[in-house]
Amino acid sequence: MRRLFLIVITAIIIPSMLWADQTFMVIDDNMATLTITWESNSAGAAAVTTNASSTALMQGWWVTMAITNPRALPNPPDDNHSYTVKDQNGIDIFGGMLASRDTLNSEPMIPCIGGSIYGPWPVTGALTVGVTGAGASNTGTIILLLAR
Repeated sequence: MRRLFLIVITAIIIPSMLWADQTFMVIDDNMATLTITWESNSAGAAAVTTNASSTALMQGWWVTMAITNPRALPNPPDDNHSYTVKDQNGIDIFGGMLASRDTLNSEPMIPCIGGSIYGPWPVTGALTVGVTGAGASNTGTIILLLAR
């Protein structure tokens, strides 16, 4: 029975994770980037939570900016797709400011608290990137710039 349960859970979870890639790169002692590449499902949505390795590497860093890059891969997302970047408490660290992203141009944004206070956000656990309105089976990239 336990084996059947694991097979069913795996069959449900693995396809829902879809394709995602994460690259953490230290630029110097005070700057790093986390690049997350995603592919949307048939509903035009994607969700990627940082893996254990990326999450561990990001501890002690602050998110200072996000750059959405729609043309980084083939099959770019639809125009006006939206992102959230939620911390381990479910708080969108960009305060909804990553909505209505352009399909042609890369766009930057700094973290926003409460819709009016802008500034860096400390990383204290896993981050989850959510994408909506991207169109079926499209791909995109979000780059998080981190500082110490």
